[in-house]
Amino acid sequence: MIAALLLACAPKPAPTSVVAAAQSSVRIVLVGDTGKPGEPRDAVAAAIAKETVDAVVVLGDLVYPMGPACPNGELSHEAADILDERILTPLSGSGAPIVLVLGNHDVGHDRTDPARVACYLTWAEQREQVLFPAPNFTLDLGPLMLAVIDTNPPWSVDGEALARDLEAFPGWTLLAGHHILVTYHDKQNTTRVRSWMAESSLRPDIYANGHAHLLQYGVYDAITAITTGTGSKLRERPSCGEGDRAGCGEGQIWGRSVYGYTVLDVNEQTVRVQFKDSAGSVLFEDRLARPAP
Repeated sequence: MIAALLLACAPKPAPTSVVAAAQSSVRIVLVGDTGKPGEPRDAVAAAIAKETVDAVVVLGDLVYPMGPACPNGELSHEAADILDERILTPLSGSGAPIVLVLGNHDVGHDRTDPARVACYLTWAEQREQVLFPAPNFTLDLGPLMLAVIDTNPPWSVDGEALARDLEAFPGWTLLAGHHILVTYHDKQNTTRVRSWMAESSLRPDIYANGHAHLLQYGVYDAITAITTGTGSKLRERPSCGEGDRAGCGEGQIWGRSVYGYTVLDVNEQTVRVQFKDSAGSVLFEDRLARPAP
């Protein structure tokens, strides 16, 4: 309780800002919950390795059952080996930067765990392909502003400052966290992100998450929501969309319980969203367009 009160009263920092090379279009992979080794993870990783993309965004639960701890802030050989095996080795095949988001397993199911966060930060500094400068950071990708948030304690970041930054950005905005905004049939009672976003007046164009072990697409609070948490774990839930509306919740457009990932193709005017299975085949596609002036 004391720790929670201190967290609530502490000054809330704005996310760290990172600027990538200027470009007019960007292509990224979104994949969550990749931390369990095995054939399903390896198949998803192999499909991602064949994609030509500018970044692979890993939406938390990078290590199952629990991320390593570095109590003194120094990365041990054991911790480095775990993170190499669970993150870098399977996800480096595309050659694109690997952008990390923290999940609940990564911090030992606690709201925050400085010893475990220290492992990821120090390890990322030592791995050229890995991008994780802070638990909360923004990445300017040209037509897309990617904001990475540690949703274990989303209230630890200045949401109102982030909202102003996203509102001022002239292109598309994507908020990436581990916990769900809305996911039907699984994790639907998790409300921390939705409440925090409402309190902070955060209105990104897209919110992407893992945590729920299925693929799902919908629009909630006028925000396009992508759940893509089947990088290595799967839960069987009702399908939705493409003639199967009976399995859909309010606002839900599509959903499947299939191992896979999501690809976003972004330019100034449009975002193409593709959900793919572990063979790289397209399961569902949608296109977002800027409203006419």
